This record gives sequence, structure tokens and C-alpha cells, in this order.
Amino acid sequence: MSSFPNSSLGEWIARLRQEDPSLTVKDGLDVIDREALDNAVGFAAEHARRYVATDGAEDGWDGPRPILLLYTKGRRTGAIRRNPLLYFEHEGQRYLIGSKGGDDRHPEWYLNLVANPRVHVRVMEEVYEAEARTLEDEERGALWPELVARYPMFADYQQATARQIPVVHLRPLPDAPAYLGRQPPADVAMLRDPGAPVLREAGAPVLRDAGTPVFHEVERDNYQHYKHTEFESFAHLEGLIPAEQFLIDRFFVKDLRTLEAGTGGGRILHSLHAAGFSDLHGYDFLEEFVRVAKGKDRAGDIDFLVGDAACLPYRDDSFDQVVYLEQMVCQLNEENRELATAEAHRILKPGGTALFSFLSHEARSRELLYKTFLAYLKTFRRLASRTNRSIQSQPWLKHGGKWNPSALLDKPPYVYWFTVREAVELLQRHGFEVIAAASSKEAEAGYTVDHRQLLEGDVTEKLFLVARK
Repeated sequence: MSSFPNSSLGEWIARLRQEDPSLTVKDGLDVIDREALDNAVGFAAEHARRYVATDGAEDGWDGPRPILLLYTKGRRTGAIRRNPLLYFEHEGQRYLIGSKGGDDRHPEWYLNLVANPRVHVRVMEEVYEAEARTLEDEERGALWPELVARYPMFADYQQATARQIPVVHLRPLPDAPAYLGRQPPADVAMLRDPGAPVLREAGAPVLRDAGTPVFHEVERDNYQHYKHTEFESFAHLEGLIPAEQFLIDRFFVKDLRTLEAGTGGGRILHSLHAAGFSDLHGYDFLEEFVRVAKGKDRAGDIDFLVGDAACLPYRDDSFDQVVYLEQMVCQLNEENRELATAEAHRILKPGGTALFSFLSHEARSRELLYKTFLAYLKTFRRLASRTNRSIQSQPWLKHGGKWNPSALLDKPPYVYWFTVREAVELLQRHGFEVIAAASSKEAEAGYTVDHRQLLEGDVTEKLFLVARK
């Protein structure tokens, strides 16, 4: 093989496997990487080889991050070219910067993708086909200030050359299968459009592309909310609240492999590290949060990455215990709440422990102020013909710690307030056994109860559920 086929990467791998049924999906990708021609610069070639060998975990690169591997088709030879490149992530989309260190010539990889815009991208274990498009001047101008604020060297590179450094958007193609490195769980399969094409074994369940966040309306609004309005509030929080401290002390073990979902600025993981936890991992959908969290971890003891809770890059049974606090599940739409819970179950080892927190609808609806607001909101939605939105899906009443008047107009972003029954059934539906429960009152007092006691009990503020796989 000396060049990419005209069909998609996934279809081509599927054909390889038809010819040799013993091949796995990973084998097909290994064939591509064996044929790929690396950059002539020695350290870049070694970087690419180590990236592939470790799925991006250990690539020997000391420069800025995040890094992906770009596979292009040579414009003259048709050969596969492989380049490790820094990418810029903005609102869930990935961009490349054709700087070449401020050289007056475009990089070869850029000239190749201009000639052949259908490229392949590898980010950690994720591999997908994309369409590469150079941003127009207006688009580039809108993105450039944020790009150089994050990576100042690109401003220096632009000053060094009269050439306008191109910025390239990598748009994942809708029919591009992703290598997941695993079989997705059956309970996720029914949530995907059954007509969506995906590379899989005959009869195997399907899942949307791994590592590519799918921002529905709710997630998009919350993404912007955390990126701008709430960023400073959440990025620099420190320490565990008493309820979290009690539950972690009681149910978690310090020397077991632990993952936190929605880590923000790393508040919980840094607290666990200070308490003696030794094998810590965390992800967040906001790259800026991950950067702050990494900045606090100067020794590099904690593994932080940007990830989508509804489709995680981790392998099955990867963790002994998982932390889903900060009510992160409440900030997803209905489909992604199901997907995220299924993913939490998939990556947890059998017998492993999961700690979830939820916003409590019962607690909110009993408080006079909120009870009045809910009555108003229900009437407003009926008059505005918005009755399709559940009354448990509510706008944030505070923005940046201040009263949010737009909540009276039912403006996004929204969060979902769970009943106890809904939260328990969500976990049970995806294979969890709920072994303990508490609202803020019980956890702060240092005890838990059977979840059935909370169905009719006095739930206060937050709901905590401890579950086992």
C-alpha cells in the first residue's frame, strides 16, 4: 500500500478485515502507520512513532500541547504522510496552524491538505476522517486573538513572515467511523440513530465517534457559560466540602485507580492527591479548565485530559473508583445523561465504586422562593408555548454569583434537577447497584441511608448516591 484509498479509512479497514478475518481494527490502523512516511525532521518522526506506540500517552514531546497526528495524501506521490501537530480547540472544534516556525513557506502538510482536503486525524486512541478547510480572513480574524492568547509564539511567528499563517478547521465527516479500541456497551446502542454508519463487527452495538464532543443545545450553552461567566468561579476553587470529604473517606481507597469526571480546575483531584491518593485521572469538556488543573499539578502526578462524558477514550474496566460530583450529569441533555452514565459504568471495574451527586428537585420545590419561581416558570412556558421542556430543566438563577434576571425570561443555560427516584433509576438502568445515599444534611452529619429512605424523606440541597458495578 502506498496511498490512501478513495473510500473512508473505516471502510478500507473493514475491507482488510474481510480479506483476513483475524485482523482487528487496531491491526488495520497499524498497517496504515507502518506505511506512513514521517517528517524528515528526526525528533518529529520519533515523536510520531512514540505517539502511535502509546496511543499518545508517552510521545517524548516537551513542547506545547495538545497534540494530534495528521495523515495527509502527498500531492505529488500519493503516499501517506504523517505529522505530529499542535492543535487548537475552540467550542468543541479542532484547528491546525500552518506556522512552520514563521518560515516564508507553507508547511508541506498544509500544501498536501489544500490539494487533498480529506485527511485522517488521530487524537490519542481516536482516529477519524475529516475535511480540512482553511479559514477565510474574517473567520481567522475572529479566532486569532484567542489563539495567540493561548499560544503566544504564533504571534511571533506571524511577525517573522509576510505570509499569512493559515488556520485550518478539521471538520469530522459524518460518515467517518472512529477507532474506539473496544466494543461499545449494548445499552448505549439503542440511543444512537440506527441509520448512522459506523465500523463494527457484524451484529455489534454502535456508538457515536469517541472523543468528538457532540454539543446539543444544553451542552453548548453550558460550555459557553463555564468558559465565560463561571470560569473564574470554578477554575480556582480549592478543597473538599464536608459532604464530599465524608463520602470519599468512607467509600474510597487511596491506592486504587481513581477518575474524576468534570474536573474543572482540579479542585477535587488536587485535594485527593494532597490526602495521599496516588493514581489519579480526570477530564473536563472545557480545555481551559484542564489547562488550569494541569498548571496546579507541577509535578505531573495527575493525568488530566479534555474529554466528552458521553463517549470517553478510556478502555473498559479501567478504573477502581470514579467520581461524578459537581452535579455534572445534571448539565447534560437527556440523551447524554444516559450515554454518560453508561460510559461511567463501562470504564469502571467490576466491583468498583462510583460516587454521583445530583441537584435535588424535591429540595428545590419545597423552598418557598423556588416554589414560587417554579410556578411562575410553568405559567411562562405555557404562555410561550414551551411546554415541551420539563419543569425540572431550569435556567441558572445565578450567573457568576449574582442574580440572573434572564432566568425570568427562561433563557439558557439550563440544568436538570433530578428526583431521587429518577437518579436511582438512571444508575440502575445502566447496571449500577446503589449501595448508599445521602442528601447534604446526612452527609454533612457523617452518615448515609438506604436510598429508599430518601424517596419519602426530607432531601436537602444535593443528592449523593454511592453505587457499585
